[in-house]
Amino acid sequence: MGDLVLAAKVSHVPSLMLSEVPGSPLAGARKGAVDALRELGRRARERHVSTFVVFDTHWLSNFGYHINANPHHQGAFTRHEAPQMIQDLRYDLPGDTALAEAIAGEATGAGLNVIAHKVARLGLEYGTIVPMHYMNGDGWAKVVSVATPLFTLLEESRILGEATRRAIARAGERVAILASGSLSHRLWPNKKLGPAAWTSIASEFNPQVDLRVLELWQQRRYRESSTCFRTTPSNATARAAWPIPSCCSRRSAGTVLTAMPSSSAITFHRAAAAR
Repeated sequence: MGDLVLAAKVSHVPSLMLSEVPGSPLAGARKGAVDALRELGRRARERHVSTFVVFDTHWLSNFGYHINANPHHQGAFTRHEAPQMIQDLRYDLPGDTALAEAIAGEATGAGLNVIAHKVARLGLEYGTIVPMHYMNGDGWAKVVSVATPLFTLLEESRILGEATRRAIARAGERVAILASGSLSHRLWPNKKLGPAAWTSIASEFNPQVDLRVLELWQQRRYRESSTCFRTTPSNATARAAWPIPSCCSRRSAGTVLTAMPSSSAITFHRAAAAR
Protein backbone atom coordinates (compact mmCIF):
# COMPACT_ATOMS: atom_id res chain seq x y z
CA MET A 1 0.00 0.00 0.00
CA GLY A 2 1.22 3.47 -0.88
CA ASP A 3 0.98 6.51 1.33
CA LEU A 4 0.62 10.26 0.96
CA VAL A 5 3.25 11.59 3.33
CA LEU A 6 3.48 15.28 2.42
CA ALA A 7 1.41 17.84 0.52
CA ALA A 8 2.35 21.43 -0.22
CA LYS A 9 1.20 24.51 -2.10
CA VAL A 10 4.43 25.91 -3.53
CA SER A 11 5.68 28.84 -5.54
CA HIS A 12 7.45 28.52 -8.87
CA VAL A 13 7.84 32.26 -9.49
CA PRO A 14 10.74 32.77 -11.95
CA SER A 15 12.27 35.51 -9.82
CA LEU A 16 13.39 32.71 -7.50
CA MET A 17 16.06 31.93 -10.06
CA LEU A 18 17.08 35.58 -10.58
CA SER A 19 17.36 36.11 -6.84
CA GLU A 20 20.32 33.72 -6.82
CA VAL A 21 22.21 35.36 -9.70
CA PRO A 22 25.15 37.49 -8.46
CA GLY A 23 24.66 41.12 -9.44
CA SER A 24 20.96 40.69 -10.20
CA PRO A 25 18.71 43.54 -8.96
CA LEU A 26 16.70 40.79 -7.28
CA ALA A 27 19.70 39.20 -5.54
CA GLY A 28 18.48 37.76 -2.25
CA ALA A 29 14.91 39.02 -2.72
CA ARG A 30 13.44 35.51 -2.70
CA LYS A 31 15.69 33.97 -0.08
CA GLY A 32 12.73 33.15 2.16
CA ALA A 33 10.95 31.26 -0.60
CA VAL A 34 14.14 29.46 -1.69
CA ASP A 35 14.84 28.41 1.89
CA ALA A 36 11.25 27.18 2.29
CA LEU A 37 11.43 25.04 -0.85
CA ARG A 38 14.71 23.52 0.30
CA GLU A 39 13.16 22.84 3.70
CA LEU A 40 10.26 21.05 2.02
CA GLY A 41 12.78 18.96 0.11
CA ARG A 42 14.53 18.12 3.35
CA ARG A 43 11.24 17.06 4.95
CA ALA A 44 10.32 14.99 1.92
CA ARG A 45 13.65 13.17 2.05
CA GLU A 46 13.28 12.71 5.81
CA ARG A 47 9.87 11.09 5.20
CA HIS A 48 11.38 8.79 2.56
CA VAL A 49 9.31 10.18 -0.30
CA SER A 50 9.77 8.08 -3.43
CA THR A 51 7.72 10.20 -5.88
CA PHE A 52 6.68 13.84 -6.23
CA VAL A 53 3.37 14.41 -8.02
CA VAL A 54 3.30 18.01 -9.24
CA PHE A 55 0.11 19.73 -10.39
CA ASP A 56 1.63 22.30 -12.72
CA THR A 57 -0.28 25.51 -13.53
CA HIS A 58 2.16 26.34 -16.34
CA TRP A 59 1.59 23.14 -18.24
CA LEU A 60 -1.65 24.34 -19.78
CA SER A 61 -4.06 22.13 -21.70
CA ASN A 62 -7.01 23.08 -23.88
CA PHE A 63 -8.43 19.57 -24.06
CA GLY A 64 -8.78 17.40 -20.96
CA TYR A 65 -6.20 16.35 -18.38
CA HIS A 66 -2.71 15.18 -19.29
CA ILE A 67 -0.02 13.45 -17.24
CA ASN A 68 3.66 13.14 -18.13
CA ALA A 69 4.31 9.41 -17.71
CA ASN A 70 7.83 9.40 -19.13
CA PRO A 71 10.22 7.10 -17.26
CA HIS A 72 12.89 9.82 -17.37
CA HIS A 73 12.72 13.61 -17.62
CA GLN A 74 15.77 15.33 -19.08
CA GLY A 75 16.23 18.64 -20.85
CA ALA A 76 17.09 22.34 -20.71
CA PHE A 77 14.30 24.84 -20.16
CA THR A 78 14.06 28.48 -21.25
CA ARG A 79 10.99 30.40 -20.16
CA HIS A 80 9.20 31.55 -23.31
CA GLU A 81 7.26 34.27 -21.42
CA ALA A 82 10.44 35.96 -20.22
CA PRO A 83 13.67 34.35 -21.42
CA GLN A 84 15.74 36.79 -19.35
CA MET A 85 14.45 35.11 -16.18
CA ILE A 86 15.03 31.41 -16.87
CA GLN A 87 17.54 30.34 -19.50
CA ASP A 88 18.81 26.84 -20.19
CA LEU A 89 17.78 25.54 -16.77
CA ARG A 90 18.81 21.90 -16.96
CA TYR A 91 16.96 19.05 -15.29
CA ASP A 92 17.57 15.32 -15.10
CA LEU A 93 14.92 13.53 -13.06
CA PRO A 94 13.54 9.99 -12.94
CA GLY A 95 9.87 9.55 -13.81
CA ASP A 96 7.24 7.22 -12.39
CA THR A 97 5.34 5.68 -15.29
CA ALA A 98 3.42 3.22 -13.11
CA LEU A 99 2.00 5.90 -10.80
CA ALA A 100 1.21 8.25 -13.70
CA GLU A 101 -0.74 5.52 -15.47
CA ALA A 102 -2.46 4.52 -12.24
CA ILE A 103 -3.67 8.11 -11.71
CA ALA A 104 -4.93 8.28 -15.30
CA GLY A 105 -6.70 4.96 -14.92
CA GLU A 106 -8.43 5.94 -11.69
CA ALA A 107 -9.46 9.34 -13.07
CA THR A 108 -10.73 7.87 -16.35
CA GLY A 109 -12.77 5.37 -14.37
CA ALA A 110 -14.30 8.30 -12.48
CA GLY A 111 -15.48 9.90 -15.73
CA LEU A 112 -12.67 12.34 -16.54
CA ASN A 113 -10.83 12.66 -19.84
CA VAL A 114 -7.25 11.90 -18.76
CA ILE A 115 -4.28 10.66 -20.80
CA ALA A 116 -0.91 9.51 -19.44
CA HIS A 117 1.77 10.19 -22.07
CA LYS A 118 5.06 8.44 -22.73
CA VAL A 119 6.46 10.83 -25.34
CA ALA A 120 10.24 11.20 -25.34
CA ARG A 121 10.22 14.88 -26.33
CA LEU A 122 7.48 15.86 -23.90
CA GLY A 123 9.47 18.05 -21.52
CA LEU A 124 8.60 19.53 -18.16
CA GLU A 125 7.29 23.06 -17.61
CA TYR A 126 8.75 25.47 -15.08
CA GLY A 127 5.89 24.93 -12.64
CA THR A 128 7.50 21.54 -12.11
CA ILE A 129 11.13 22.32 -12.89
CA VAL A 130 11.58 25.25 -10.47
CA PRO A 131 10.32 23.54 -7.29
CA MET A 132 12.19 20.36 -8.25
CA HIS A 133 15.36 22.43 -8.73
CA TYR A 134 15.29 23.28 -5.03
CA MET A 135 13.61 20.20 -3.57
CA ASN A 136 14.92 17.38 -5.76
CA GLY A 137 17.85 18.82 -7.67
CA ASP A 138 19.92 15.64 -7.65
CA GLY A 139 16.96 13.50 -8.73
CA TRP A 140 16.77 11.42 -5.56
CA ALA A 141 12.98 11.02 -6.04
CA LYS A 142 10.82 10.27 -9.07
CA VAL A 143 8.58 12.93 -10.62
CA VAL A 144 5.10 12.88 -12.17
CA SER A 145 3.85 16.15 -13.69
CA VAL A 146 0.12 16.83 -14.24
CA ALA A 147 -1.17 19.49 -16.62
CA THR A 148 -3.82 22.11 -15.83
CA PRO A 149 -6.80 22.25 -18.23
CA LEU A 150 -7.88 25.80 -19.03
CA PHE A 151 -11.56 24.90 -19.20
CA THR A 152 -11.95 22.55 -16.26
CA LEU A 153 -14.28 22.91 -13.29
CA LEU A 154 -13.33 22.80 -9.62
CA GLU A 155 -15.52 19.72 -9.28
CA GLU A 156 -13.46 17.97 -11.95
CA SER A 157 -10.27 18.91 -10.11
CA ARG A 158 -11.77 17.45 -6.93
CA ILE A 159 -12.47 14.18 -8.78
CA LEU A 160 -8.90 14.15 -10.10
CA GLY A 161 -7.56 14.71 -6.60
CA GLU A 162 -9.57 11.82 -5.20
CA ALA A 163 -8.44 9.60 -8.09
CA THR A 164 -4.83 10.57 -7.34
CA ARG A 165 -5.26 9.53 -3.72
CA ARG A 166 -6.67 6.15 -4.73
CA ALA A 167 -3.83 5.61 -7.21
CA ILE A 168 -1.25 6.41 -4.53
CA ALA A 169 -2.80 3.83 -2.22
CA ARG A 170 -2.54 1.20 -4.96
CA ALA A 171 0.93 2.09 -6.19
CA GLY A 172 3.02 1.26 -3.16
CA GLU A 173 4.91 4.58 -3.30
CA ARG A 174 5.52 7.16 -0.60
CA VAL A 175 4.25 10.30 -2.33
CA ALA A 176 4.55 14.06 -1.88
CA ILE A 177 1.96 16.12 -3.74
CA LEU A 178 2.79 19.66 -4.84
CA ALA A 179 0.22 22.17 -6.06
CA SER A 180 2.59 24.46 -7.96
CA GLY A 181 1.28 27.97 -8.51
CA SER A 182 0.17 31.15 -6.85
CA LEU A 183 -3.13 31.69 -5.13
CA SER A 184 -4.51 35.06 -6.28
CA HIS A 185 -2.27 36.14 -9.11
CA ARG A 186 -2.38 39.61 -10.57
CA LEU A 187 0.62 40.97 -12.43
CA TRP A 188 1.49 44.63 -12.84
CA PRO A 189 0.24 46.20 -16.12
CA ASN A 190 2.92 46.83 -18.75
CA LYS A 191 2.92 50.60 -18.13
CA LYS A 192 3.98 50.03 -14.52
CA LEU A 193 6.61 47.36 -15.09
CA GLY A 194 10.02 48.09 -13.63
CA PRO A 195 12.45 46.81 -10.99
CA ALA A 196 10.00 47.55 -8.17
CA ALA A 197 7.29 45.43 -9.80
CA TRP A 198 9.09 42.21 -8.80
CA THR A 199 9.11 43.01 -5.08
CA SER A 200 5.76 44.76 -4.66
CA ILE A 201 2.11 43.77 -4.87
CA ALA A 202 -0.15 45.01 -7.66
CA SER A 203 -3.31 45.08 -5.55
CA GLU A 204 -3.81 44.83 -1.79
CA PHE A 205 -6.93 42.78 -2.46
CA ASN A 206 -4.77 39.84 -3.51
CA PRO A 207 -2.68 39.26 -0.36
CA GLN A 208 -5.77 39.72 1.79
CA VAL A 209 -7.53 36.94 -0.13
CA ASP A 210 -4.41 34.76 0.08
CA LEU A 211 -4.18 35.19 3.85
CA ARG A 212 -7.87 34.32 4.24
CA VAL A 213 -7.48 31.17 2.14
CA LEU A 214 -4.47 30.09 4.21
CA GLU A 215 -6.52 30.65 7.36
CA LEU A 216 -9.33 28.47 5.99
CA TRP A 217 -6.84 25.75 5.07
CA GLN A 218 -5.39 25.83 8.57
CA GLN A 219 -8.91 25.25 9.88
CA ARG A 220 -9.46 22.49 7.28
CA ARG A 221 -12.37 24.41 5.74
CA TYR A 222 -11.48 23.43 2.17
CA ARG A 223 -14.97 23.68 0.72
CA GLU A 224 -15.24 27.31 1.80
CA SER A 225 -11.82 28.15 0.38
CA SER A 226 -12.87 26.65 -2.97
CA THR A 227 -15.99 28.81 -2.92
CA CYS A 228 -13.78 31.89 -2.47
CA PHE A 229 -12.11 31.15 -5.80
CA ARG A 230 -15.42 30.52 -7.56
CA THR A 231 -16.52 34.03 -6.65
CA THR A 232 -13.24 35.91 -7.08
CA PRO A 233 -13.84 39.39 -8.61
CA SER A 234 -12.80 39.75 -12.23
CA ASN A 235 -9.97 42.16 -11.36
CA ALA A 236 -8.02 39.40 -9.61
CA THR A 237 -7.15 36.21 -11.40
CA ALA A 238 -7.32 33.04 -9.36
CA ARG A 239 -4.78 30.32 -10.10
CA ALA A 240 -4.63 27.27 -7.92
CA ALA A 241 -4.12 23.55 -8.34
CA TRP A 242 -7.00 22.46 -6.19
CA PRO A 243 -6.53 18.66 -6.02
CA ILE A 244 -4.51 19.09 -2.79
CA PRO A 245 -7.52 19.39 -0.46
CA SER A 246 -9.20 16.49 -2.26
CA CYS A 247 -6.13 14.29 -1.97
CA CYS A 248 -5.84 15.10 1.73
CA SER A 249 -9.53 14.83 2.52
CA ARG A 250 -9.10 11.52 4.33
CA ARG A 251 -6.73 10.47 7.09
CA SER A 252 -3.15 11.18 6.08
CA ALA A 253 0.25 11.10 7.71
CA GLY A 254 1.18 14.05 5.56
CA THR A 255 1.28 17.77 6.13
CA VAL A 256 -0.24 20.54 4.06
CA LEU A 257 2.34 23.29 3.74
CA THR A 258 2.53 26.40 1.66
CA ALA A 259 5.71 28.05 0.49
CA MET A 260 4.73 31.16 -1.40
CA PRO A 261 6.30 34.59 -1.86
CA SER A 262 4.45 37.61 -0.55
CA SER A 263 6.19 40.71 -1.90
CA SER A 264 9.86 40.11 -1.05
CA ALA A 265 9.05 37.91 1.92
CA ILE A 266 7.78 34.35 2.32
CA THR A 267 4.54 33.10 3.70
CA PHE A 268 5.47 29.72 5.11
CA HIS A 269 2.30 28.41 6.69
CA ARG A 270 1.81 25.00 8.28
CA ALA A 271 -1.48 23.21 8.62
CA ALA A 272 -2.20 19.64 9.62
CA ALA A 273 -3.54 17.46 6.83
CA ALA A 274 -7.28 16.97 7.00
CA ARG A 275 -8.54 13.80 8.62
